[in-house]
Parts: sequence; structure tokens; C-alpha cells
Amino acid sequence: MAEKEFKKFRILSKTLLPTPVRKGEGEQRCLAEGGVLPKISDPLQNAIVTKISSDASVVTWLGLSCSSNTNCQWDDGTFLNFNNFDSGSADISRGNCAFINVASGKEGKWTSADCTSDFKAVICQKSLSQPNITCPDSYIKGSDDRCYFAPNIKLQFNNAESVCTDTSFDTNLVSITSDEENSAIQLISQAAHFTDIFIGLQLGQNGFAWIDGTPYIYDNYEDRQPNVRAGNCVAMNVITGKWRSVPCDQPMSNVICMLEKM
Repeated sequence: MAEKEFKKFRILSKTLLPTPVRKGEGEQRCLAEGGVLPKISDPLQNAIVTKISSDASVVTWLGLSCSSNTNCQWDDGTFLNFNNFDSGSADISRGNCAFINVASGKEGKWTSADCTSDFKAVICQKSLSQPNITCPDSYIKGSDDRCYFAPNIKLQFNNAESVCTDTSFDTNLVSITSDEENSAIQLISQAAHFTDIFIGLQLGQNGFAWIDGTPYIYDNYEDRQPNVRAGNCVAMNVITGKWRSVPCDQPMSNVICMLEKM
């Protein structure tokens, strides 16, 4: 996974960490790299760490320790404000640490493990310079530093755009101009458990155009797409991030709204 797609996280290369290690050893490796084991505060961050782990086919330590099943702290001393344990809470009979699972049916869930006898791979979270952007309440800040709103509804294309423009802010269906933006929207959609979403791209008399007027300089179609016989609107497959033509009048896709730059 390209580092530019995930500004806050990167996996250690095999030259630095060729085999899984105990949690304490992983912490030391991350410190040497100028980072820490992951601290996860929301579903988007969880989706990012899960995707990096899954793409590498490894399970990875979290920067989390638990003194009881209901009392867990991140390595920086802060308490959980987001919990994704597979059973709803830690299970310290397995150990006081935790890793992020990539097994089928448990992907993205946290599982308790022994800090000193279990061996896991390591992801290091690094604090990079980020623009000072604050999103409004109910909006999610993407890894591309744009603000997104993800209502859990399926609508026709025109109705989907109306939902976006009817908010109190200057929003539209998403426009995409780079791999980074495409990945950010894909991750937010995965975190919301969507399967596909309308994007703000539509075929008109002069060809494809973004509904908010963004220049059409980027695409990410599936093979043999676009296919105008299938429809004049475009949806993203959330699993692959690829686009395909779809009918505009079928309420088959979820909605992601994008806030114009603040």
C-alpha cells in the first residue's frame, strides 16, 4: 500500500521487521522509526490500519493495554473513546494486549493477546504535519483532509445529490481528482459498511462531468467501463475502489457527500 494513500500510518519494511515480534519489541522498533504503535479513535482510522494489515496478510499489534476486561488504555495514557473488540470488550484471560484481526468474519476486530508470549507484526503510526482543518459535527475528516458526510440511505442519483445540497453546508456528491481522494472515500465507505456509492459523475451532452464543476482529470474505472448502455451515472465499488456505469434512476447505491474546502 503506497504511503501517500495513508498519511498517518505506514508498515515497517521487512528489512526492519522480517518476522512478528512481541509487543514490547514492536514498540522499540517504532520508537526507532520515530513512531508508535497505532492508537485508533474512530472507524476510519480502524479501516486504515485494517487495510494495511490485510494487504500485507498479517495481524498487527495495537498500542493498547488492558488491566481488566473493561479498563483499557492507549500507550499514551488515554482511555478508549472507540472500541472494536470482537466480543465487545477485552478478554484478559488471553492477555493484556491486543491486535487487529484480519481473519474472515473478524476483519478489523480487536482481539486480546499476551504481550510477552504472542508475536505479531507491527504498524508504526507517525505524526506528520497536517493542515489545521476541523470538520463540522457529523462530518468525517478523510485521509485527504477533506470533510465527508455519510448518511446511511440508498437513493436515486438526483435525490442523492439533493440530500447533499440540502445540508446547512456547501456540499455535493463526491468529486475525485486523485488516487489519494479515491482511497479516502473508499475507506470512509468501508468504515460505514457500504458496498457501493454514487459519486458525483454523470454523462451529459458534452461527455462525463462532475456535478460540482470540478475538472474531469481523473478516473478509476473497472475493465470495460464506462458502459453507457448500463446507465449515465457512476458508482464506486467500495471493496475495490473501482468505478462502473449504473442507471441514475435506481436507488441502488449509498451516498457520500463532500464539503467544499473550508
